[in-house]
Amino acid sequence: MQEPRSRLRIEDLTTSNQAMARCLQLAALASKSDVPVVLLGETGTGKTLLAHAIHNSSARAGRSFIAFNALGNQRHAAREPTVRP
Repeated sequence: MQEPRSRLRIEDLTTSNQAMARCLQLAALASKSDVPVVLLGETGTGKTLLAHAIHNSSARAGRSFIAFNALGNQRHAAREPTVRP
């Protein structure tokens, strides 16, 4: 579990890019949901910042933020056999 890196909320984010505007609309919907959210994208595109904004805009804002880096765990899994003889 992590402490939120930011108090940033979705409504604090602005853009003039149409694709990013759609992303923010979806993020706002996700913040109203009670299901886990998976963000995919290139390294350095702001996925973690957006995840914090979704969390901070949700009903769970006062609770713990849990981040899971699938790529980091995938690399670890590739080195470790899943079945040992």
